[in-house]
Amino acid sequence: MQEYQSLVKDFDKDPDSPSLEMTKFIPIFKSLLTSCQEKPWEYKCTFIMEGETDLYAKLKIQLENEFKTCDILTIPLRQLEEEHISQEVSYRINSQKQKTTLVLQRMRDIISILEKHNPKILERL
Repeated sequence: MQEYQSLVKDFDKDPDSPSLEMTKFIPIFKSLLTSCQEKPWEYKCTFIMEGETDLYAKLKIQLENEFKTCDILTIPLRQLEEEHISQEVSYRINSQKQKTTLVLQRMRDIISILEKHNPKILERL
């Protein structure tokens, strides 16, 4: 429980002022999720969907013992707008296209070097 003390924050109260840096948050959060998976009798992880038109949800992690239940972490989640999703998807597609283009160019360079210096190796490939 002590290792998760820094995560004890209800993001609903003030989501704009994070109390924990993301570099510290991610390893602690992974550790917390691992603990939830390894000890399901101690931790309760709940995902609650709310809202009819504007979808939003909460991920709630609680520590349960025989006398009480302690909230460790509550994270509000909301659905992104369609425009933002399409921008993210197009960015990722374009990024992969650029990487593919770079790899193909490198392959062409390697093939041209092999043709000049050692064509027998190229014939084997």
